[in-house]
Amino acid sequence: VFQEFYLVDSLTLKENILLPLYISNKPYREIESLILENAKRFEIEKILDKYPTEVSGGEKQRTAICRAIINEPKIILADEPTGNLDSINSEIVIKYFERLNLEENRTILMVTHDPTIASYSKKVLLMKDGAIVKQIEKENGEDKKNFIQRIVEIMDYWWYCMLWYNIVVTSWPNKLKYLEGKEVVTMSEYFEPEFKKKIVRLH
Repeated sequence: VFQEFYLVDSLTLKENILLPLYISNKPYREIESLILENAKRFEIEKILDKYPTEVSGGEKQRTAICRAIINEPKIILADEPTGNLDSINSEIVIKYFERLNLEENRTILMVTHDPTIASYSKKVLLMKDGAIVKQIEKENGEDKKNFIQRIVEIMDYWWYCMLWYNIVVTSWPNKLKYLEGKEVVTMSEYFEPEFKKKIVRLH
């Protein structure tokens, strides 16, 4: 599932959803049943005969998700699936993903910059320049509000760590020096949570 939807404008929504099934060798009646079943799930059954240019961004993304799951994959890859949507449609889309995970045991691997969207997941991996710098897991019974707060705090912490390193530190490849004192620590020590208070806010 992509941020830009990637629907074929010359095909109807139904035909777009149908594309992955062309090579499945399934009977047409079964294909028709699958399309209608999934379209109802994503509340687009009444607009299946419309073209992508005739529907909203939220409806396009729901069509794209419907196309992605029509062959019942166990893993769904989503690249910024809410990036082009407003807050209302973003919530609709992410709740569909949540339902697919909870009710159908589908694994969702999603990329996002939005901590609210990330809070719907069970595990969050923070990345910097292609490397994982932190992993956060939702605790049993933890509500979304608290999980969002934890995500935001850690994102904020790492963003300032990297900002400090990129802007201030140019002469110490293996060590960092604090502005407020003469203390020098190693990179691994600097990035430990107890050193969060040492970060100089550069905004």
